Amino acid sequence: MLKNYLKIAFRNLFKNKVYSSINIFGLAVSMSVCLLIILFVFDQRSFDQLHERKHDIYRVVMDYTPSSEFSGTWYATSPADLASILEQNYSGIEKATHVRSSFGGETKYSDDTILRIDGFYTEPDFLDLFDFKLIQGDKETALDNPGSLVLKKSTAEKFFGNEASLGKTLTVLGDRTYTVTGIIDDGARTHFKFDALASLSSAQSSSSSADWTNHISYSYTYVLLDENIEKSKIESQLPAVIQNNFRKTDQSSIAGLELQPLTQINLGRVLSNEIGTVIPGIVVWFLGAFVLIIILITSFNYITLTISNSIKRGKEIGVRKVLGAERVNVIKQFITESLLISFIALIVGFFLLKFLIPEFNSLYIINQSNTQIETSIETNFSIMLAFLAFSLLMGVFAGIYPSLYLSKFKPASVLKGISDSGKVSSGLLRKTIIVFQFSFAIIFIISAIFLYRQFELMANTEYGFDDEYIVNIALQDVPYERFRQLIAMNPAVNEVAASSKIPALGSVSGMWVSSGSTPERIRANSFQVDEHYLEVMNIPLIAGRNFNPQFGSDPFSSVVLNKNAVEKLNLSSPEQAVGASVQVEQSRYKVIGVTENFISSSPLQNDDPALFLNNPNHFYYAVVKTSAGGISTFLPFLKEQWFELGSQYSLQYQIFDDQLQANPIVSVFSDFLKILSLITFFTILVSCLGLLGMAMNSTENRKKEIALRKVLGATVQNVTLLLTREYLVLMGIAIGLGGLTAFFLNNLWIKNISNSVEMDLRVFLIGFTGTILLVLCTISWQSIHAALVNPINSLRNE
Repeated sequence: MLKNYLKIAFRNLFKNKVYSSINIFGLAVSMSVCLLIILFVFDQRSFDQLHERKHDIYRVVMDYTPSSEFSGTWYATSPADLASILEQNYSGIEKATHVRSSFGGETKYSDDTILRIDGFYTEPDFLDLFDFKLIQGDKETALDNPGSLVLKKSTAEKFFGNEASLGKTLTVLGDRTYTVTGIIDDGARTHFKFDALASLSSAQSSSSSADWTNHISYSYTYVLLDENIEKSKIESQLPAVIQNNFRKTDQSSIAGLELQPLTQINLGRVLSNEIGTVIPGIVVWFLGAFVLIIILITSFNYITLTISNSIKRGKEIGVRKVLGAERVNVIKQFITESLLISFIALIVGFFLLKFLIPEFNSLYIINQSNTQIETSIETNFSIMLAFLAFSLLMGVFAGIYPSLYLSKFKPASVLKGISDSGKVSSGLLRKTIIVFQFSFAIIFIISAIFLYRQFELMANTEYGFDDEYIVNIALQDVPYERFRQLIAMNPAVNEVAASSKIPALGSVSGMWVSSGSTPERIRANSFQVDEHYLEVMNIPLIAGRNFNPQFGSDPFSSVVLNKNAVEKLNLSSPEQAVGASVQVEQSRYKVIGVTENFISSSPLQNDDPALFLNNPNHFYYAVVKTSAGGISTFLPFLKEQWFELGSQYSLQYQIFDDQLQANPIVSVFSDFLKILSLITFFTILVSCLGLLGMAMNSTENRKKEIALRKVLGATVQNVTLLLTREYLVLMGIAIGLGGLTAFFLNNLWIKNISNSVEMDLRVFLIGFTGTILLVLCTISWQSIHAALVNPINSLRNE
């Protein structure tokens, strides 16, 4: 029977080439996106699978309140001495190890080889607890002694090439000299992102370990449980661990400790202070919802096309039943056809997937989080099985309703040419599906336009300061005043200033500020600058004065606010704010000046309060303003003079204009725009394909009616309007539903961004007009073609 079902299925595919092509292509496009998401989830689930006892390894996470200013939240970090406490005092824990994430920096092998490496300080038993493959060295002793360093194979090759690595020495600038004691294979996929592992005994610490809050922001605890112990039994003992060892301080407290399975760190719960970039599990839920929407849209297309085309299959079904076929046989036939179409779509979708993967991996978010899809599809049996299972699911889901509906046809009725398929094709189900699909299309079109306008706004935003002809140089170990004196001699340099942070790039330091005018404290973005900074950046003072070296108290008691800070501190006006006393963290400062507002943290926000302090101990960047076109002559001079300054670090500089153009926040927004544009294109394509199929079938089913109307005097315009009017009414409903939903969803993010586009009604008009034009282009040519057909050809058999 299966052979017979397949033979009939293939015959119907070739007989109805247009409908089959629409179904296959629509399913293939949607499947390619779904397969990409399935592949991404599988790829992320491959993390931390190399360890033999992976199901017995856990990370201890904590519910921590860092200070009275913040509420408790869950952290991936834990107290530095937690590992030793657990291992020594609690049964059921076979091993425990402490990991610190503060290792790394510029590392020197020779005068010509200086590279940056990052990694962790680890205890010796780290390599016992985890099964990282050591291809050189002894895992039992590799991290025993101070100054021991284990490199990844790729890192060792960057430094030493093909030379033997063991015993070589590397100097981490600002730290110490390390000896290479081991080489780790690069093949492991793990949530640990590192170039090297250094022995924990090498770590230099200026803070006491007696206070459990020291190192808590970058210390991690991993435990290996006995095979016969339950996780819950260990967790029941953790409240006592807190009570006995980590009592509440004046501000900090730990409310709870839990064991997080190693294999659930990636795609797990959202935690602060993660050891590396991991994808939170909530992403899977969002992706799953997206997959569900795709399945619904494409399945609805298949359902409506199959049912609307049922009149052509009615006689076939009637004959089969007259010859003895049961209803279940008819159901099996149509399910087989659906599965066949789904399988062909899977093959086409698989090839489309090959083009999607490189685009997905090129996204800024994926690159920065180092979560590119690396899994080989063809050689991974589990993934191929998952793809096949998804195809079967799609086939059954899309085919179950049409098969149940078509199998109900009564032989006597369909053989007489009487069928209610026409009622269904013009009934509630078809109309609901059209409205549903195009409502989504309208939502995505309008949202994509808003995102594009926001992207353009951020890319061309006025920052409130100059960014042209400015070079930002990391001072590192070079004294600012010495750097300034040497660099200022270059004729291409107009002025030099100092700052603790670079504005508008998303990385800022915040300070709590309060005044006597309001009981509420505000969080202001803080910059430690010298007296030249406002001039170099062209941030205008609107009241008061700038910092002045002649006033010896400025570094200790003076602050400059921006206008937003004045307003939020309720200091009346910029002029009245000058001379006011404000509390900045734990110290009192006098407001000596007020600047115009500028974008201090992110191009998404233009209302952030900001303040300037004058503390030379926090001058981390030199800001060099050159003459117009002077950067090209200044940079060779800078590189030459850097060595004269005697820094042990390599020169690190960036042209400010390039930094702003490559702003991470703008890049992330660009990613969202690309993704939404792809979703919009997909939704419109699938919706229009389904609409085209239904329009073709509708004109086919009504060709005799159209012929009679033409015989009775109807014009081509009359017939075209008749065939398109129903769809335009449905589009009106879709515009109402989609427009309201798009307004609500976009208003949610627009109102939470101060530097945002306006909720412009013209965007909605563009979205509505574009949708209507798409619908008209999709169905009008088919309607016009039907109206132009000679009525004699349709009525010759009557």
